[in-house]
Amino acid sequence: MYLLFTVNVVSAAAKGVVSGALGGMFTKQTKGVTCACEVAEKNEWKIFKKGGKLVEKAVDTFGSVLETIVEKRKETMETDGLNVEEEAIIINRTMCSEVITYMCTGLYFSRMIVEYSDSSGKKTSITVEGSGSMIEIPAHARDIKVRFQNQRFIGTWCDVKKYDRKKNCWCEPKVPHVFTFPEPVTRTFTLEGSLYYVAVMNVTNELNEQIDIME
Repeated sequence: MYLLFTVNVVSAAAKGVVSGALGGMFTKQTKGVTCACEVAEKNEWKIFKKGGKLVEKAVDTFGSVLETIVEKRKETMETDGLNVEEEAIIINRTMCSEVITYMCTGLYFSRMIVEYSDSSGKKTSITVEGSGSMIEIPAHARDIKVRFQNQRFIGTWCDVKKYDRKKNCWCEPKVPHVFTFPEPVTRTFTLEGSLYYVAVMNVTNELNEQIDIME
């Protein structure tokens, strides 16, 4: 029983140490590590009236290892000549994903299909249905393609064709409207029109700003 509790507390404390340590790095401090351990002590230590020393030792060991990792990363950062803000941007781009969302104003069934490749060339295809659906794009994704379909008959899905929003007309020849991005981005697409004339009529970025892209 105590071993099970030990694993849970060590896991919780470890997460706190990581969060605190990274926060400390961005403020050029390491107080986050100490604070994380103190929080773990206040909230978890009362559970252990027996075997408490075992847990304390395990968390201390975890904290020491993680603190060392963070310190090494700080040294690397200084060697690379990066400041705190630049380091934060790099970590954000490496660890965080972007999101592609689509909205549909029509009452018909619709769906979004997103395809991308990873660094090894492995292809992934994800399909979501229904207005408001979204797909998370991992940081390692490349050559991202986004397209849409609507259902005209039961079991019959048709590609949403390319529409020129500036000229207010369909593009010729009529081809599926495919948006391509070399790297992950956050975008929201809005489909409008009747059942047989569905088009992408609006595209916005992560700041909800309208952007003028055709593909």
